[in-house]
Amino acid sequence: MCQSSTEIYWLFGKSYISKNPSTGDDYQHEIIWNNRFIRIDGKPVFYSSLYRKGVFKIHHLLNENRNFLSRFEFQQRYGLSVNSLTYSGLLSAIPDAWKRSVLNSEETHNNSDEHNLTSVNVTAKIARKMLVLEMHKPSNVEKKLNEQNLPVKAIYELPFKVTMENKLRCFQYKVIHNILPTNNKLYKMKLKTSPSCDRFGNPYEPKHYGNW
Repeated sequence: MCQSSTEIYWLFGKSYISKNPSTGDDYQHEIIWNNRFIRIDGKPVFYSSLYRKGVFKIHHLLNENRNFLSRFEFQQRYGLSVNSLTYSGLLSAIPDAWKRSVLNSEETHNNSDEHNLTSVNVTAKIARKMLVLEMHKPSNVEKKLNEQNLPVKAIYELPFKVTMENKLRCFQYKVIHNILPTNNKLYKMKLKTSPSCDRFGNPYEPKHYGNW
């Protein structure tokens, strides 16, 4: 993945997983790029030239008095040339309620945190890991395995270590996730007329019968 795509992926993840802002301080710290609340013509915004100069949060558009920078002030601060329509469009894309709240709020951004977020050396692997850690929810099976203090990762990797046969791997996956189509399950789905085992005649067909 190219560097530019990685940056977009990372910034999208940060803005997507953040909580809905509600105060002036929250609004100041909102990431501008690929933010679902900041749109031009209905689409999120990303200007790589501004991002590479360290502009990625709303407070980067403010002066020391917490007023929004004029285009001239913005260009002077970041040492770049910006089209007037581009800059005015960016400011207009920020919701009016946010701007009003920002103008009345205290400036409390953390410079050390800012240093970490401005790094452009983030890799695709790191970006993906950020999304997975923030958005992943363990399955019910995983929760049950954790409750029994069983090694979840080792159990999930087991099918790939014990066989090279894809059918057996798929079978083991279904066993782990308790989704084998036993008569008992098919009966609950109203696809079978009885939950009893066809082979042994037991009232209910346990999933381990699939091993026979």
